[in-house]
Amino acid sequence: MEERKPEYKPTEHPISRVDPSIGKPLRPHYPQTEKKALPKIHPHFTKRYAHMKFLLILAIIAILVIGFIVIFTLVGEERPTLDIPIGPEREGPSPLLEEVAELPPEEVVMVEEEFIAAEEAEELEEETELREG
Repeated sequence: MEERKPEYKPTEHPISRVDPSIGKPLRPHYPQTEKKALPKIHPHFTKRYAHMKFLLILAIIAILVIGFIVIFTLVGEERPTLDIPIGPEREGPSPLLEEVAELPPEEVVMVEEEFIAAEEAEELEEETELREG
Protein backbone atom coordinates (compact mmCIF):
# COMPACT_ATOMS: atom_id res chain seq x y z
CA MET A 1 0.00 0.00 0.00
CA GLU A 2 1.00 3.50 -0.59
CA GLU A 3 1.75 5.71 2.29
CA ARG A 4 -0.24 8.88 2.22
CA LYS A 5 1.43 12.14 3.01
CA PRO A 6 -0.43 14.33 5.38
CA GLU A 7 -2.35 17.00 3.60
CA TYR A 8 -0.79 20.45 3.66
CA LYS A 9 -2.77 22.99 5.60
CA PRO A 10 -1.43 26.51 5.20
CA THR A 11 -3.33 27.88 8.16
CA GLU A 12 -1.51 25.59 10.54
CA HIS A 13 1.95 26.40 9.21
CA PRO A 14 3.79 28.91 11.46
CA ILE A 15 4.98 31.01 8.49
CA SER A 16 1.43 31.54 7.30
CA ARG A 17 0.36 33.07 10.58
CA VAL A 18 0.41 36.89 10.49
CA ASP A 19 1.23 39.15 13.39
CA PRO A 20 -1.58 41.72 13.48
CA SER A 21 0.64 44.50 14.95
CA ILE A 22 3.21 44.27 12.15
CA GLY A 23 1.12 42.89 9.33
CA LYS A 24 3.89 40.48 8.39
CA PRO A 25 4.07 36.71 8.76
CA LEU A 26 5.54 35.29 11.92
CA ARG A 27 8.79 33.47 11.50
CA PRO A 28 9.71 31.37 14.50
CA HIS A 29 13.31 30.80 13.32
CA TYR A 30 13.84 34.59 13.26
CA PRO A 31 12.83 35.67 16.74
CA GLN A 32 11.67 39.25 16.91
CA THR A 33 13.77 41.37 19.20
CA GLU A 34 13.12 44.86 20.37
CA LYS A 35 15.20 47.42 18.54
CA LYS A 36 17.12 49.73 20.82
CA ALA A 37 16.29 53.34 20.17
CA LEU A 38 19.15 55.65 19.30
CA PRO A 39 19.77 58.41 21.78
CA LYS A 40 17.89 61.54 20.89
CA ILE A 41 20.18 64.29 19.60
CA HIS A 42 18.95 67.83 19.32
CA PRO A 43 19.05 69.00 15.68
CA HIS A 44 21.11 72.05 16.66
CA PHE A 45 24.05 69.83 17.64
CA THR A 46 24.01 67.85 14.41
CA LYS A 47 24.12 71.09 12.43
CA ARG A 48 26.94 72.43 14.57
CA TYR A 49 29.00 69.31 14.19
CA ALA A 50 28.35 69.25 10.45
CA HIS A 51 29.69 72.82 10.25
CA MET A 52 32.67 71.87 12.38
CA LYS A 53 33.42 68.93 10.09
CA PHE A 54 33.22 71.24 7.08
CA LEU A 55 35.49 73.79 8.79
CA LEU A 56 37.97 71.05 9.69
CA ILE A 57 38.15 69.96 6.05
CA LEU A 58 38.62 73.59 4.96
CA ALA A 59 41.40 74.06 7.52
CA ILE A 60 43.22 70.95 6.31
CA ILE A 61 42.97 72.10 2.69
CA ALA A 62 44.22 75.59 3.64
CA ILE A 63 47.20 74.15 5.50
CA LEU A 64 48.11 71.98 2.51
CA VAL A 65 47.79 74.89 0.06
CA ILE A 66 49.90 77.20 2.24
CA GLY A 67 52.48 74.44 2.68
CA PHE A 68 52.78 73.94 -1.07
CA ILE A 69 53.07 77.69 -1.66
CA VAL A 70 55.85 78.00 0.95
CA ILE A 71 57.72 74.99 -0.40
CA PHE A 72 57.56 76.16 -4.02
CA THR A 73 58.60 79.71 -3.17
CA LEU A 74 61.59 78.43 -1.24
CA VAL A 75 62.54 76.08 -4.06
CA GLY A 76 62.13 78.78 -6.70
CA GLU A 77 64.01 81.41 -4.72
CA GLU A 78 67.40 82.38 -6.11
CA ARG A 79 70.15 81.61 -3.69
CA PRO A 80 73.37 83.63 -3.56
CA THR A 81 76.11 81.87 -5.47
CA LEU A 82 79.78 82.44 -6.06
CA ASP A 83 80.57 84.44 -9.15
CA ILE A 84 82.53 81.70 -10.83
CA PRO A 85 81.88 81.50 -14.57
CA ILE A 86 81.08 77.98 -15.70
CA GLY A 87 80.75 76.58 -19.17
CA PRO A 88 80.62 78.90 -22.21
CA GLU A 89 80.76 82.04 -20.02
CA ARG A 90 84.27 81.12 -18.95
CA GLU A 91 86.94 82.82 -21.03
CA GLY A 92 89.56 80.14 -20.65
CA PRO A 93 91.84 78.77 -17.99
CA SER A 94 92.54 80.98 -15.02
CA PRO A 95 95.62 83.18 -15.46
CA LEU A 96 96.74 82.14 -11.99
CA LEU A 97 96.73 78.48 -13.00
CA GLU A 98 98.79 79.20 -16.09
CA GLU A 99 101.45 81.02 -14.07
CA VAL A 100 101.52 78.52 -11.21
CA ALA A 101 101.83 75.50 -13.49
CA GLU A 102 105.29 76.62 -14.57
CA LEU A 103 106.67 77.64 -11.15
CA PRO A 104 108.30 75.63 -8.36
CA PRO A 105 106.26 75.27 -5.11
CA GLU A 106 108.21 77.99 -3.21
CA GLU A 107 107.26 80.67 -5.69
CA VAL A 108 103.58 79.66 -5.87
CA VAL A 109 102.82 81.55 -2.65
CA MET A 110 104.39 84.71 -4.04
CA VAL A 111 102.39 84.43 -7.29
CA GLU A 112 99.16 84.00 -5.33
CA GLU A 113 99.89 87.13 -3.33
CA GLU A 114 100.68 89.07 -6.49
CA PHE A 115 97.50 87.83 -8.17
CA ILE A 116 95.36 88.81 -5.16
CA ALA A 117 97.00 92.23 -5.08
CA ALA A 118 96.34 92.69 -8.82
CA GLU A 119 92.66 91.76 -8.38
CA GLU A 120 92.29 94.24 -5.51
CA ALA A 121 93.90 96.96 -7.65
CA GLU A 122 91.41 96.23 -10.48
CA GLU A 123 88.49 96.46 -8.04
CA LEU A 124 89.77 99.81 -6.73
CA GLU A 125 90.08 101.12 -10.30
CA GLU A 126 86.51 100.07 -11.09
CA GLU A 127 85.21 101.76 -7.92
CA THR A 128 87.01 105.00 -8.73
CA GLU A 129 85.66 104.91 -12.31
CA LEU A 130 82.14 104.45 -10.97
CA ARG A 131 82.55 107.35 -8.53
CA GLU A 132 83.94 109.65 -11.19
CA GLY A 133 81.48 108.58 -13.88
